[in-house]
Amino acid sequence: MPSKNPTRPYEIHGFRICLVREPGVSLAERPELRTPATAAQVLRQYIGEADREQFVVALLTVRHRLIGLHTVSVGCLTSSLVHPRSCSAEHNS
Repeated sequence: MPSKNPTRPYEIHGFRICLVREPGVSLAERPELRTPATAAQVLRQYIGEADREQFVVALLTVRHRLIGLHTVSVGCLTSSLVHPRSCSAEHNS
């Protein structure tokens, strides 16, 4: 159902999406992304041999441990369109 607010085109009342830590998963086992080379290595494994541009967000702790990776946009061969307003509207609840 379309919303009246143009920055939030769809709303489902009564539902919320949140990040929850699973019990038994240790962040100490996650890689630290302190250098561009380390980040590139992790993202290379995540993206693989993709034939299109991808815009990926790495979610980190304050100590630079990887929490997760999220693909925001998959584009074409040479570009991936990402608009900051569409990303920020999802997180301003």
